[in-house]
Amino acid sequence: MKRHFHLSCQVAPFRNAANNVLNKGDGATTFLFPHPRDPVAFGRGALGLGLETLAGKVIVNLETLFPTLLPKAVAWAERVAADAAAKGRPLSECELQIASMVGVRCPERIRLCVLPQLPVPEDPQLAEAAQQLGLPHPNMRGLTLGYSILVREGHLSTRLLSHECRHVYQYEQAGGIASFLPQYLQSVLRDGYYNSSFEKDARAHEMENACPQLQ
Repeated sequence: MKRHFHLSCQVAPFRNAANNVLNKGDGATTFLFPHPRDPVAFGRGALGLGLETLAGKVIVNLETLFPTLLPKAVAWAERVAADAAAKGRPLSECELQIASMVGVRCPERIRLCVLPQLPVPEDPQLAEAAQQLGLPHPNMRGLTLGYSILVREGHLSTRLLSHECRHVYQYEQAGGIASFLPQYLQSVLRDGYYNSSFEKDARAHEMENACPQLQ
C-alpha cells in the first residue's frame, strides 16, 4: 500500500523492530530513525548534533531535534492548510454526511483539494525528518491539516475520505493544527506511524459504500 502524513495520511506500513526498517509494501525499504526505546542506538549520537548512522547512512535523531523541528512542522502545516483551503472545494452533501458520521462537528468548514501530488516540506531538515517518520511524501494518498483534506488524484474514495475526516475530528478535539500536531508527531515518534493511537482511531472509523459516487 502507498503511504500518507497527517498529519494524517492514509498508509499502512509495517515496522520491523529487529532491524528498525520500514517496508512500504512496494518492494522499497527505508531505514528509520533509531527507536526511542533503543538506548544503544541513541547512545551513538554524533557529537550531540542529533545525527545517527544506520547502515552507513547519516540520519536525523528525531528525539533530539524534535523541539527544533516542531515549530517548522507547524508553520509548514498551517501554510499548506491555508493554500488548500483557498484552492479546495466544499464537501458534497454525501461527503458532508460522511464527515458528520465520523464525528466532525463543523463539516461545512472542510475543504477538499485534489492534487497530482501531495506537498512535502521544502526545508531539508524537516523533509528528512518527515521521511524517517514515514510521513509526507509525493506518492501518499491523503493528507489532513486542520479542516483541509488533500487527496492525490485517482485515490478519492469513501474509505479514504472517512479516514481523513476522522483526522479532522481529531484536530477539532485538540483545538487546531498548533495543538494537534505536537500530539500526533509525538505519538508517531513513540509508537510508529501504523501503531499511532491517532491512526488506529482513524482506521477504526473507515467506511465503505457510504457515498456511491466516490467508489
